[in-house]
Amino acid sequence: MRQIGKLIKWSAALLFAVFLCVVITFDFFEPDCSESSLEADYARSISDERLAKLFDQLLEIKLTDDLIRSDLSNYQNIVLPTGIRVSHEYSPRELKDLKFDNVRISKRSSRLMLKGCFDHFLTLNIHGLYDGEKPKITLNWGVTTHQSETLWER
Repeated sequence: MRQIGKLIKWSAALLFAVFLCVVITFDFFEPDCSESSLEADYARSISDERLAKLFDQLLEIKLTDDLIRSDLSNYQNIVLPTGIRVSHEYSPRELKDLKFDNVRISKRSSRLMLKGCFDHFLTLNIHGLYDGEKPKITLNWGVTTHQSETLWER
């Protein structure tokens, strides 16, 4: 009976040690999707001319049902009910010079995900492609309260 008690104590201690290592590792290697991250600095460094060109390129790529079935179906992508998500590797060549993880294009909005951090993201959101809204590109971040900064507007 004493051996079972010792086994339970050592098992609990080992389990606690493993848990502690996971927590420390997670905290140490947690990705940064804040407004002061390297990716946010990169987004702010993109010239106004390149951001204007990005807007015009995405305006040309705007999704229609035919585009989902044809052009972008050649890329390895994930077709979502509202649009499509394409990784940088398979993104349209017009966007290859930019650094991003994936681009999401739908009939309502488009955004480039610069970095994903578990439950929140650092994105460039493209406004005004579909709804007559004033054309602009914003840098967005945050978990519970999404914050944004306008980087370009026409």
